[in-house]
Amino acid sequence: MITPTSIFDVVEEADDYYFPPITGTYLRLSRFLIAILTYFMTPTFLLLMQSPEWIPAGFEFIMVKDTTNIPLIWQFLILELAIDGLRLAAVNTPNMLSTPLSVMAALVLGEFSVNSGWFNSEVMLYMAFVAIANYTQASYELSYAIKFMRIINLILTAIFGIWGYIAAVILLILAIGTNRTVSGKSYVYPLVPFNLKQLSKRLFRYRLPGSRE
Repeated sequence: MITPTSIFDVVEEADDYYFPPITGTYLRLSRFLIAILTYFMTPTFLLLMQSPEWIPAGFEFIMVKDTTNIPLIWQFLILELAIDGLRLAAVNTPNMLSTPLSVMAALVLGEFSVNSGWFNSEVMLYMAFVAIANYTQASYELSYAIKFMRIINLILTAIFGIWGYIAAVILLILAIGTNRTVSGKSYVYPLVPFNLKQLSKRLFRYRLPGSRE
């Protein structure tokens, strides 16, 4: 256990230092971007489906084309649970069978759930991205923290629309901003309090002292 740690430390990964600085920086920034997309993608899609007039010109193709008997919010919540079910099944499956069974389950369940009218293909696409993107985070705890905050955003958006979406984002900011490490520092240090030098080190992978990269 390494303490104290901030959210920037949690997002870092040892592999960042196995590659040249430019590659390590790219991987680190990609991890940050994917974490943001993982949180915002499905709630934003749900919000746009509730208010189609907010969809920017040229992006009308994201509209749900197929009709189902299950509301979008329930589709997202069911799939959030189903993804964890598949993950638990993979953990308890023998190694030699886990990969083929996971592939078969994803293909069969995905295809038949859309064809039977349970889920929309668009919902399946975005949830597939979210499920895969969770594995880009080195911290298991961080991926589930993002998942729980995303579920809260989905529920609030479904009930209150844009105001629920905004409230969920504010709740996320407050949860991160008011959290403290074991040493009493801010969980988002060096962003708060702001320290440009330390923030640059967290975002960009610099050459290690004495290295010959």
